[in-house]
Amino acid sequence: DSPEFARILTAVQNMAIATGDRYQTTRIERSGIIDGYRGYYYQRQDGYPVALGDPTAEGGRFYLRPQQELAMSSRTEHPDACWQFIRSFLLPAYQQQENVTSLQGFPVLKSALDTLAARETDPAAQQVLGECTQADVDAVNAIFDSGDIYVDRLESMADTVCEILHEELIPFFSGAVDADTVTADLQSRVGLYLSEHS
Repeated sequence: DSPEFARILTAVQNMAIATGDRYQTTRIERSGIIDGYRGYYYQRQDGYPVALGDPTAEGGRFYLRPQQELAMSSRTEHPDACWQFIRSFLLPAYQQQENVTSLQGFPVLKSALDTLAARETDPAAQQVLGECTQADVDAVNAIFDSGDIYVDRLESMADTVCEILHEELIPFFSGAVDADTVTADLQSRVGLYLSEHS
């Protein structure tokens, strides 16, 4: 519910008018997931701008989307056993395994990140998978080091949120409501949905 969001909507609407595109096909930029150092390399090879972040009032920001989340029930009768199970996923013995660091995404230990970087820039791997360079590794690590990252915990709710966006944005792009109205309506509906499901 910000002036910046309303301005983004207006810019997209103006772009659609200028290009003759319908709402469904209008895009400001291609969004993508950097699913490893090599994922950054592939996006760069495809000619897409990378590492721009999502637009915010403070500029581009990046987000992490956890692919594995573990939790312990507050009612468990075996908290120590539960913690040891969760802890096992965070130790080098697990994080350094090739099947972990070769999965889409990034490990959480810095030492495992270094292992992944070495594996993906290895000359033998480059012959098969393409030339992921130290510059690619450095570019991704700069994102991690920036600290300007937030964690996306909405993946399980994304479909419903997208449905709300679709329902509210169609009247906007057809000219039935203005940007300030649709921004307030979106904030109200999405905020209510998130408060009911958090």
